[in-house]
Amino acid sequence: MLCRNISWRKLLLMAVTGLSVLPAPAVAQSAYGKFTLVREVRWGNISLPPGDYSYSVEHRSAETVLLHNLTNRTGAIVMATTVSTVDNSSKSQLVLEQKGNEWFVRSFVLSGTGEVLYFNPPATRTEAAQVARLGPQKAVSNP
Repeated sequence: MLCRNISWRKLLLMAVTGLSVLPAPAVAQSAYGKFTLVREVRWGNISLPPGDYSYSVEHRSAETVLLHNLTNRTGAIVMATTVSTVDNSSKSQLVLEQKGNEWFVRSFVLSGTGEVLYFNPPATRTEAAQVARLGPQKAVSNP
């Protein structure tokens, strides 16, 4: 009987050891939560009215923020332009900046993950008009 218990233990030990060497898929910790905007804010190319929002961050090929307006039940998807890491923050923070009379999201600090997602400020109407006036560019070759 003792010999039988030892062989089961060996078999169990080999099985556990075998499972521990198998590659495991990398799973990034998801971030989610809620926030409230007290004024209209531009986030990327979208304009968010004041209200309560929920968010979740997808860690796939790019850091993507999924937004859901809890007031009027609309949603939006915004992609970060760059990502950096900092020491784990104790709470998530939405960092806003003002450009002219408009407010926009500059970065989003995610608690627990140590990630900071950065977003480009929206192009002003003047900048967009200047780009539109340039028209198609011609290649110039030097002989």
